[in-house]
Order: sequence, then structure tokens, then C-alpha cells
Amino acid sequence: MTIGGETLGIAGAGGMGGFGLGWAVVPNLILHIDVAGVRAINPAVSIKSGGATVSGDSTATVSVTNFGVGASYYIMPANIYVGGAIHASEMALDNGGKHTDTDTGWGFTLNGGKEWWVSDNWGLGLAAQILFSSIPPNANGTAQGASNMNTVAAGLLFSATYN
Repeated sequence: MTIGGETLGIAGAGGMGGFGLGWAVVPNLILHIDVAGVRAINPAVSIKSGGATVSGDSTATVSVTNFGVGASYYIMPANIYVGGAIHASEMALDNGGKHTDTDTGWGFTLNGGKEWWVSDNWGLGLAAQILFSSIPPNANGTAQGASNMNTVAAGLLFSATYN
């Protein structure tokens, strides 16, 4: 995010998850409604102004929440899938009891994985997911005139499918 010529960076490890509810429109093609999110706890923060950079650890929690629609395609009989979703995105920052929300932006999710049937109806597996969001700051907050905050998150997930 850039505010008045200064660039703010936030990076750190965290958790990622998602939930989708969908239906098969043709064999192997699933349309779904998605909720996905990522949260970084105590991320590293850097501020770059001109040629100087100041950085350090924070005590904040940064969360990005996404809601949208997507599609997944299963390659059978291997039960491998690829998918993606487009979504509305919002960010929340909790820092020392102070909570700040952004306005709503946009984003997308890409994922792929492999599942194994563990019963007639349940498949369990592993997946990789990449999430991108471009979120405007809160127009009523202190970051007026700031550029959009772009977030990128990647993670490995457990997956479960009920069919």
C-alpha cells in the first residue's frame, strides 16, 4: 500500500482455509459458492520512504476474507482437480484492541489437488491454493488517498469432498 509516497509492506506466516458449496452441472465440472480467508499473526512490517526502509515485527493480526463464485474440474478416474473462483475481498487489522476494516475490493483464488475416496461418498486429500486480492483502504479512515492493498497468499490445505 502506498500513502503519500511511503510504501507499507506486511508479510508473515499464517493460516489459510476455505469452504465451498456446489453442484455438478455436467460430469466432472462443479460450480460452487466459496468463502476463503487467510490470517497473519504478528507479521513483519516494513515502511519504505524514498531510499530508506524501516522494518520490524508487529503485534497485529491481519485477516483477508473472500466471498465469491467458482468452478472446479475433476480429472477422473485419478480424482485430481483444478479450480478457481472470483470474489469480493475485505481486510481487517487488529492491533492492540483497535480494529480497522477496509472497503470491499476484488480477488481470485486458484487451487488444485488430489483426493482419495475413503467411502462411497467422501473424498479426502491435499490441495495447493493461491489467493490474490486488491483491496481499497477504508475511505473514512486515516489512509485516505492510499493506493489499493494487494495481497498474495499461498498455502497447502487438506481437502474433503462429499458427493
